[in-house]
Amino acid sequence: MRIRIEPKNIQYMGMLGISAPCLYAVEKIVTDVGLPPSGVTLVSTLRRPTPTSPSTPGDHLFLAWGWGDVPLTVVHSGFDSGRHGEGPKTFSLALCMILNENIKVASVKCDARVFDMIEKRRVTEQVIERIRYKDMLDSSELRDEWIANGWIYSAHLEALDDGSLRSYYRSVQK
Repeated sequence: MRIRIEPKNIQYMGMLGISAPCLYAVEKIVTDVGLPPSGVTLVSTLRRPTPTSPSTPGDHLFLAWGWGDVPLTVVHSGFDSGRHGEGPKTFSLALCMILNENIKVASVKCDARVFDMIEKRRVTEQVIERIRYKDMLDSSELRDEWIANGWIYSAHLEALDDGSLRSYYRSVQK
């Protein structure tokens, strides 16, 4: 049975383009003891390459399905990849936090128009249908893809592998 998600039933967390509130939102969602999400969708878009950079940076946001009593929670895109700085670091940490909690994940690439609709709170049923019913991947498949893309930093990966990710995160935030 599909539950229809109305725009008024969508919760938004974090701040567009600002990493720390977005990372805090991901942490709050994935470590919620009471009602963790039934799944998380990573929505990514790739920008056109610029003449000054051979890499293709991307913007990313997260969708948490069925967290608490809210059918859909959008974590704004305070994350990016393909550049140096706070955005890619927090993106790496957010990915590792999701992996650490063994939450089902789907990874979806979309065009800039759909991405902007989500960011600007203009989510329609058609947008939800395009991103909702994707196959959830095994966390090891996603981890390998994210490592290959350079989306996970080695320090975060080490903390994830040795079981100290939560304490690592807390020490970085101080």
